[in-house]
Amino acid sequence: YPVFKRINSQLPHINTLDLAACSPQLHAAVNLDLGVPGTYQVSGAAVRIKSFNQTIAIIRSKQRPRKLRIMGENGQEFVFLLKVRQNPSICVVILIYFSLILGA
Repeated sequence: YPVFKRINSQLPHINTLDLAACSPQLHAAVNLDLGVPGTYQVSGAAVRIKSFNQTIAIIRSKQRPRKLRIMGENGQEFVFLLKVRQNPSICVVILIYFSLILGA
């Protein structure tokens, strides 16, 4: 419990998360045969994921959403906002997406 209290008191002051520390598997994932969300087209073409940014920014607001940056194979960077403490049914698409990436 003392460790939890100490960590919990430091959380409001954290502005970034290191992807290697939070998710080593996601950090190591490169050149995936998986499209960036939102780039799918009727023709079947999609921009594939080349890599994930090394850091995840934490936006200072009430819910403290995380800003995830994904580099596409076309060289374009795609930014996604991940909300925390949401109803899991709302974020089911994100959960499925990451389970595909991590092979779970």
